[in-house]
Amino acid sequence: MKVTVTTRSGRELIDGGLVLDSTATVADLQEAIHQRIKKYYPSRQRLTLPFSPHSKEKPIILQYKKCLKDYINGNSDTITIVFKDLGPQVSYLANLYCHIILRNLRSPNGSEGYQIPCGFLFNIVTCANYTTEIYQWLGFNVATQTVAGYIFLVVAASIMTNWALAKHRRLIKVFDGKDGRAKYPSGRWVILPPFL
Repeated sequence: MKVTVTTRSGRELIDGGLVLDSTATVADLQEAIHQRIKKYYPSRQRLTLPFSPHSKEKPIILQYKKCLKDYINGNSDTITIVFKDLGPQVSYLANLYCHIILRNLRSPNGSEGYQIPCGFLFNIVTCANYTTEIYQWLGFNVATQTVAGYIFLVVAASIMTNWALAKHRRLIKVFDGKDGRAKYPSGRWVILPPFL
């Protein structure tokens, strides 16, 4: 089976396409793409059938367990697949984990007040949630290479840096180690180690 893999812009991702067995699954195709372009490991790939850019319908996302021939109309032995790079997923998961840590600091009735965040990146950075978000946007911009994206990154990073500085000062003031209060750990970066 001949598989042509294109990007959403229509550019051929793998010159000449791929030749797979007629019983190949979507997972086999993802692995074949990964073998040709190492950075595109299977969980980073989203594969769909081609669709009209002006269509209001959503593209059909290929399910990794299904056979490729299930997506072919008739007796054809060729198929065109549209590839989308989902990018590295690490920063998204890290940001989610930071928010889970922050959520777990709150009591159900909200009566406990401030607590010192700790665990994961909070052991080295006061505002790890902002740190991971900035890295997410940086990754997005490396992938998309747009001026508007970089402008957004600079503006968002500036705003989050101001918030992080204020939060860092507030936590140092609240957790001063006096009158039985805990002392805020010294040596934590505010937002972007090793710069700030």
